[in-house]
Amino acid sequence: MSDDLAVIALSVSMAAIVGYSCYIAALVIRSNLYSSNQKAAQVLLVFVIPLLGAILAHAFLTPRKASSPPDREFIPQRDPSVDEIPRTHNDGAT
Repeated sequence: MSDDLAVIALSVSMAAIVGYSCYIAALVIRSNLYSSNQKAAQVLLVFVIPLLGAILAHAFLTPRKASSPPDREFIPQRDPSVDEIPRTHNDGAT
């Protein structure tokens, strides 16, 4: 009985990994982010290293969080050059 349960659990796990790998391979193929050579390399990675390759390919496919828009009221300050730094003369007189 326990052997049957182990075989079923292994079969379900393998089916899930194969299904996930196929899903990621389809996403990579349909993606506009990569050239055909990059797509071939990523699909190969997905199936040569089944779970880890699929996770890595999926990580590169997920959109990155958009950066916040620039602050329109920001006024950049430049550092004064050496010639612009005011010099104080200390001749010892107080």
